[in-house]
Amino acid sequence: MISGLLLLNKPKGITSHKLVQKVRFCLQQKSVGHCGTLDPMAEGLMLVVLGSACKLSSSLTSSDKMYEFTFQLGQVTDTLDITGNVIKTMKVEVHPSTIEKVLKKSLGLLELAVPSYSAVKYQGKKLYEYARSGKKVPVIKKPMHFYDLKILNIYKTEVTVQLSCKKGGYIRAWTAQVGEELGVGACLSRLNRLACLPFYLDQSLTLKDFEIKCQEDIERAIDFAQDEGAFIPVEQIQS
Repeated sequence: MISGLLLLNKPKGITSHKLVQKVRFCLQQKSVGHCGTLDPMAEGLMLVVLGSACKLSSSLTSSDKMYEFTFQLGQVTDTLDITGNVIKTMKVEVHPSTIEKVLKKSLGLLELAVPSYSAVKYQGKKLYEYARSGKKVPVIKKPMHFYDLKILNIYKTEVTVQLSCKKGGYIRAWTAQVGEELGVGACLSRLNRLACLPFYLDQSLTLKDFEIKCQEDIERAIDFAQDEGAFIPVEQIQS
């Protein structure tokens, strides 16, 4: 059995659970898990734990994250991203300098509502289960810490930034908050996870490349991943 941490670049369009299933199939072993869910619309770094490293998932999940993402001003959806149903649209007449000011002040420790479509539980039931059943979703607010903002582009109603957050931070919630502060609403349109500290996306392998390597030879695929810095044996994680 292979034990360690595998760094993969999750493509858009699949769930985190599906990625884990694919790795299980590739490695022909059941003991595979992940540290930190990415929505199907998102892409980027996934920490995949193998074998005895699965016991370390809680400590690895607690690390800070870094994202690059784009959000659309003037539109609010039920999921807080473009995959959801549109609740409201508003005309955007906000100067870029005003957007910059709001972005820069939306840092530090914020008390934000957890997205309705999330796996956070209330009375033993996940919030997305309430939402999908058509029931009223309980509003759960929690502290979320955001820092290291870099404004990459502001073009008409689209804003692209790089942002880091501590464990428990929701980029969709942060985006919605910015939209509220600007008075025009906002929803996430693209999300790429760049880091789960101390690991970075540029250390990872694409899921497709890993699958191809495993088809050739599983042991050699792991050796290749280790040479590329995308696999860390469990002994090195524990040290």
